[in-house]
Amino acid sequence: HAMAASGISDAIAAGITSIEHGIYLTEEIVAHMRRDGTFLVPTLNAPAAIAAGGLAAGIPEYMVRKSEVVVPPHVASFQLAHRAGVRIAAGADSGTPLNFHGSLLPELELMVKYGMTPLEAIRSATTIAADCLGLGGVTGRIAAGHAADLVVVAGDPAERIQALGELRLVLAAGRTIRREID
Repeated sequence: HAMAASGISDAIAAGITSIEHGIYLTEEIVAHMRRDGTFLVPTLNAPAAIAAGGLAAGIPEYMVRKSEVVVPPHVASFQLAHRAGVRIAAGADSGTPLNFHGSLLPELELMVKYGMTPLEAIRSATTIAADCLGLGGVTGRIAAGHAADLVVVAGDPAERIQALGELRLVLAAGRTIRREID
């Protein structure tokens, strides 16, 4: 987890393959990330959720204020990396306040809000995330020989990312896990 420019630069120089958060990216850092193939896992929702609803949820005011301060540079860093072609993998930073396990959709919605297409956001959570974890040869794609968990949703998430929250069928390891039919 690296937020500030100096920590990010040091991590890249040391050969770290992914930067989580990356709140204070610079053009120079982004150029190095692109050159070295370093992934960014922005976790946009971690501070955004606290900034938006932290006080009402009883989160200490100092944490809410800190989150409010970091959201604008965090968004700018995400946009800078995206424009530069840095490989961005979705990650939720689950377990942080108001950022619950199993809830990646708010992260994808923010990625789309701040410049990705819905299909880019989907890829960030599938193929790119698998590549980031070193698992691209076995999962993250619908391909022969790859493990795949699939969902069927209402609507087209490539057009409207929120459709990913409208589950109709969940298949995991070839088994039906959840079925919802209108």
